[in-house]
Amino acid sequence: MSNLKDVVNYLIKDRKNYKNLTDKEKGDCFFIINRLMSKEYPLFSNKLNIKSMDKSLGLDIWFFYIGEEIKKGNIDYSFFKWFWSKSIITKENELTIKDNTYLLKRLNLSQDDLNFLLRFNKDDVIDEMKYLKKLDKQ
Repeated sequence: MSNLKDVVNYLIKDRKNYKNLTDKEKGDCFFIINRLMSKEYPLFSNKLNIKSMDKSLGLDIWFFYIGEEIKKGNIDYSFFKWFWSKSIITKENELTIKDNTYLLKRLNLSQDDLNFLLRFNKDDVIDEMKYLKKLDKQ
């Protein structure tokens, strides 16, 4: 029986042994792998996020998709850094309530719009906020 770490290694490093996984092993790991892959591939992951989907088939789809990404050079061994990493919030990348209010007024955004931007482009939003504050000081 393979654990999650083994299955992920079969997807990336040891691709020739992927065929030895049973459908049950693939199905057991699909949900968490799909969730972790959504960090870098949110649109593709969302397409596979179907309640009635065959989980083993879903992992096979990820296997072929990752294979194509490896061929294109988009995935290398740095893959494991973002795949296994925890979300880290540093003081520098944290927005205060005051910052949120500032952005809402300055950019004329709704709270939902700001939440969306922060979810998918937090670093860009922080950079934009710093830039706007710098402009305001001038």
